[in-house]
This record gives sequence, structure tokens and C-alpha cells, in this order.
Amino acid sequence: MAKYPGDEVKTRAEEILSLLSKYRNASGADSSDSIVSNKTELYNFDKDEIHYYILVVPDEGSNINQLKMQVANYNSKFFRMGNLKIDNRLLGTKSQLIIVKKFKGVIKAFDYYDAIQENATVFAGLKPGTFQQFLISASNYLIFSREKNIPDYVTFFSQNYRND
Repeated sequence: MAKYPGDEVKTRAEEILSLLSKYRNASGADSSDSIVSNKTELYNFDKDEIHYYILVVPDEGSNINQLKMQVANYNSKFFRMGNLKIDNRLLGTKSQLIIVKKFKGVIKAFDYYDAIQENATVFAGLKPGTFQQFLISASNYLIFSREKNIPDYVTFFSQNYRND
């Protein structure tokens, strides 16, 4: 649906998902346990808004202080002029966020996003596949903080930020 938003494939996929959802609800399943939990409509894409880089890591088994230091060292070495700030937050009971603030618009945020992914030193203490990265606007971050739904935001991110 994300790759072909104007195609009949999207319409057909939406019909199938709707039928599956109706079937699931008719069978007595809790609507909060629906097959597709798509709350991506909560978010808005604004390329000119202030953006943050987010690194999501599992709370258990992650050394947050070391990771923040690695990100800070990376920033001072490669993005010294960016005047970036690093923060961390607990998201629910299982995830920590490393937040790099503030990028003036999505283009500057993507410069950082693409560059940091190429730096193996920053992610040296993390097992591949155990962390996620994305960009988020300041207004969407407020919604994300309230919803605490990583998969829904990652879906929004991949649909709206990377249309490769």
C-alpha cells in the first residue's frame, strides 16, 4: 500500500484488511488486538519542521550511558557544528530511546541518519537486529511519546520518509 498509493492494489489491500478486521471483531476478538494496528494516521509529515534522530534499544542488556557516550563522540567528531543535544528516555518497560536533537528540516536530519548508519563504532555494543533507528518531527515525537507504539511509527516513517 505504501509503495503504490495511487494504484488499485492499495484499494484492494485496504478492502482485504477491512474484511479481516470485521471478521476478527465478529469472532469476539478484542478490537485492541486487531490484526492490523495501524495508527499511522495520527502522524503528519512536514519536511520543514524540526526533526530528531531516534535510536531505540532494548532496556535490558543495553548500556545506555556507554551508548550515549558513543553517540556524543560521533557527534563531536563528525557533526561538531550541528550543536546537537543528546537525551535518553525510557519508552514503556522494555525500550530506551537515545534522542539526538535538533535538525532544521528533514534534509539535515537525513544527512545525519545516513551518516551515522555507516559508523560501526557507534553501534559496536549492540547486537544486529536488536535496535531501530528513525527520524521524527518534534510534533510527531509528542504523539509517539504518548502512544509508545514503535511499529506504527516505523510504518509511518517508512511510508513517508523513504519512498525509494
